[in-house]
Amino acid sequence: MRFPKPKSLFVIIGTVALTAAVACGNAVTDTPAADPTAATNPSSTQSATTITRSPGAAPDFTIPLYQTVTSSEGGDLTLSDLTGHPVVLNFWAPLCPPCRAEMPEFEEVWQTFKTQGVQFVGVDVGPFVLLGNADQAVEFLNEVALTYPVGQAQSASIVQDYGVLSMPTTVFLNADGTVHRKWAGPLNRSTLESITAELLQ
Repeated sequence: MRFPKPKSLFVIIGTVALTAAVACGNAVTDTPAADPTAATNPSSTQSATTITRSPGAAPDFTIPLYQTVTSSEGGDLTLSDLTGHPVVLNFWAPLCPPCRAEMPEFEEVWQTFKTQGVQFVGVDVGPFVLLGNADQAVEFLNEVALTYPVGQAQSASIVQDYGVLSMPTTVFLNADGTVHRKWAGPLNRSTLESITAELLQ
């Protein structure tokens, strides 16, 4: 993970906060991987142990997981530990209305795909876009009873690393860690299911 200098960090927080305030839920952009030939999707029958993390994988990070009424996991989650599994990475914030609106459907789609090896991860960037704190996040997560892992980003650098300029933003990762597609803006269930299914092809 790259940690920007203090001046750069201030610029990142200010830029993303302003963008989120103006564009939260308004922008919808589907961005495929820059080089589709560089990513190799595993079939749903491949063993996770046969897949290694690609040198071109998305930036690694570690987040502390929230403990909620439906998830007592706690501890930390490191993205690279999920190598071998397709990952749906959702960047959200507790005071972002479209983020809150889509998450119950994320839970439903997660329940459909988790038995096929797909991992959903929620990354709360609220403090870095001025859209909520940890207490507000846990309160909301308890309301919607999410069961997939959700934690809070520990640095604004993750916002820069993943180009999070609209809230929510969802990044779909192949089993080798490379970016399959990125979606800026809210997702409906049909689209979420469709792109998640692509990760298993």
